[in-house]
Amino acid sequence: MLTCAISGCPSTQASLHTGRLHLIDTPLEDGSGQSRKKYVWICPDCSEIYVVQTWRAAGEQIRHKTPQPLLAFPPQSETAEPRRLRLVKSAS
Repeated sequence: MLTCAISGCPSTQASLHTGRLHLIDTPLEDGSGQSRKKYVWICPDCSEIYVVQTWRAAGEQIRHKTPQPLLAFPPQSETAEPRRLRLVKSAS
């Protein structure tokens, strides 16, 4: 039985049909600073909130996804009229 790797999540699964399986580094509990590889399963709901970043140090690889930045201006609708550019002659 798979259990979600996110603490506090009660999700369990009998197969790998949904969710995501990741291979991460976990620190050894002996305090030596060494790590070992471990498979963790993240349920579909938590997969939308968390991301695995394998380049981070052992024990710091599962993080919240960063929110997408908001656009400064809303995108223009396709029905908006295009603006016409005017050429201005400089006085020489």
